[in-house]
Amino acid sequence: MSIITAWIFLSFAGLLEALWAVSLKLSEGFTKVIPTIMVIILTVLIFYILAKVMKVLPTSIAYAAWTGISIICVTAIEYSFFSLEMSWIKIFSIILIIIGIIGLK
Repeated sequence: MSIITAWIFLSFAGLLEALWAVSLKLSEGFTKVIPTIMVIILTVLIFYILAKVMKVLPTSIAYAAWTGISIICVTAIEYSFFSLEMSWIKIFSIILIIIGIIGLK
């Protein structure tokens, strides 16, 4: 796997992590079957992808970028579908996360 491919897969894993977090919320403490199944499937898939990416990228960079991408995606999903209120400080914080990910790359 090339470095570019690793970053693409890492970005995909970050998006899946956001879907995992939303599924975890929707599972309501693992009391809802479909979201709980999604949590399990996404957990396996995410960590498989992350393990493959870490063969190419250093662990510290891969993990930091993965969580940053996930935070950005979860925030966008919550803003779009769960009525999360955005403020200038939240937007500024997301920009800082993006700058950090770019800096790591």
